[in-house]
Amino acid sequence: MTAESLRGPDPDHGVGPSHMTVPGAWTLQGFSSPHYTNVVMPFPGNPPEVPEANPTGVYVTTVTVPREWRGRRVVLRVGAAESVVVAFVDGVAVGLGTDSRLPSEFDITAHVRAGRRVTIALAVVRYSAQTWVEDQDQWWHGGLQRSVTLHSTAPDHLARVELVPGLDGGGEGTLAVRVDVDGPMTSVPVAGARARDG
Repeated sequence: MTAESLRGPDPDHGVGPSHMTVPGAWTLQGFSSPHYTNVVMPFPGNPPEVPEANPTGVYVTTVTVPREWRGRRVVLRVGAAESVVVAFVDGVAVGLGTDSRLPSEFDITAHVRAGRRVTIALAVVRYSAQTWVEDQDQWWHGGLQRSVTLHSTAPDHLARVELVPGLDGGGEGTLAVRVDVDGPMTSVPVAGARARDG
């Protein structure tokens, strides 16, 4: 997909601009139909094939990046898109998300300026190679299933937090906390704690 495909609908195959509720499945807003399956895929073929006529929605909005975000990291977060989302800022592709039920985050700092307007476009493709992996007893819908937000963080930020429970040799519960910090900092202070319940 390129920025060229965002210039407008194909008059022979697409529909004109419409307003849709986000979050929301386009299959529940009069665009395309939902499909239920428990074993049979909603289209013919073998992995990783997808149908040639593959419903795709392009969501476009224009926002002003707050002036207060100057010097901060700017993140576009797509809560969930079924099945693939390609994110564009002012016509430039900035990322790809390939999970229908989990969020995708795109660092768009290099593509925006505080106090200026930008056009954000999300191309959501209904069926993908990932559809074969995600297939289970479910309804198939296309669209943005969860909220889409734009937020800022400090340049140094928590990128990932993982909690790992376990048991030690004596049967006591343990909890390891793994934290990934991202940004320009050169060192990260680390503190540890040990606590007993009861």
